Amino acid sequence: TIQPGLRAETLPRPLYFIAADEESLGVKRLWRLDPGASVIVPVTPAEMDVSVAAIWSEDGRLAYGTKSGQLYAVWPGESPQLLVDIGPSEEEGLTADRPFISGLAWSPEGGRLAYSVRSYSNIPSPEADGLWLLTLAGGTQIKLLDNRYLDPETDNVLEVRTGRPLAWSPDGKALLVQMAYWEWSDVLWLEPLVPVADDSNLHDPEGMWVDGSWSADGRSVWLSGRNRSIVSDLAQAERDQAGVTLLLDGDVEDLAFYRAQELPEGLAFLALEAMDHEARLYLGRETAAGFTYKAAGPANALCDGELTWDIVWDPTGQWAAVSCNETVKLLSLADGSEEDLKPFLRPLTWLTERPVVFWGS
Repeated sequence: TIQPGLRAETLPRPLYFIAADEESLGVKRLWRLDPGASVIVPVTPAEMDVSVAAIWSEDGRLAYGTKSGQLYAVWPGESPQLLVDIGPSEEEGLTADRPFISGLAWSPEGGRLAYSVRSYSNIPSPEADGLWLLTLAGGTQIKLLDNRYLDPETDNVLEVRTGRPLAWSPDGKALLVQMAYWEWSDVLWLEPLVPVADDSNLHDPEGMWVDGSWSADGRSVWLSGRNRSIVSDLAQAERDQAGVTLLLDGDVEDLAFYRAQELPEGLAFLALEAMDHEARLYLGRETAAGFTYKAAGPANALCDGELTWDIVWDPTGQWAAVSCNETVKLLSLADGSEEDLKPFLRPLTWLTERPVVFWGS
């Protein structure tokens, strides 16, 4: 029964989820909640275990990868098209080192896909693992980065570098990448997008960052969420030289900053007090006096005492989906109002792993 006061029709566009339902035994599907709908609906079959998905906002074309190594694309009104299949044969079976699609991002013009592959065992496979660039016209693809051991003299799976695409630059010439090293990570970008054996096209800003996003003009990268610290900074890295400008010092502000993204209203980011888990939303901008920021959105913490995992903005920057520990909320930046979407998200389950949320078109 839908609770009084909840208004799914306020959704400005569809919301997509990668999540398991109560009867799937942990198998994740792609789901969609439409404006005005009373319940979420599945997009992919029940037997397909989806690992990642991405949408091109111009016409709603989808791409999704599976945990068994397939990559599909779906144009509006058409059937799914298999683009890549690196899954094991029936003879090989589902071994611990089987590859799966771990990351995915559409290019700005919608004609290319960046996707990443790694194995469940984290043991690099020269044939499949790494970061790939697929051009849809003609189906050609190149490998941009290998997953590899940090020390080539050892085979320590705790010291393996893997790459995952985060976002393309607005001009489509560079790719923001999250590098993972077991329990920590870093954000950098690739430019130019060609195979280079010595990694000379890797631009690595100073520091170890968790989150990164492009500025609206594509000239810089917003960085936040420093690794291994109860406080974290907010910074900006120039694309042409990878130099880092510190905007907010987490130690000085006594806050941990993360998920920074530029909106028409300014730079939006989440922040929480040290040793706390109740995040709040802020908007900041450069002024003559330096970088200033103020609280935005709801007056209270975004998740009412729960952990705040993520925030994803719709293309207009006016609406956000906030992923909490046990639900997803819809937030309006215009008036600070919010809606709890959990009644519309049955039969999704939060028992095993929080859902991945992104906007449709």
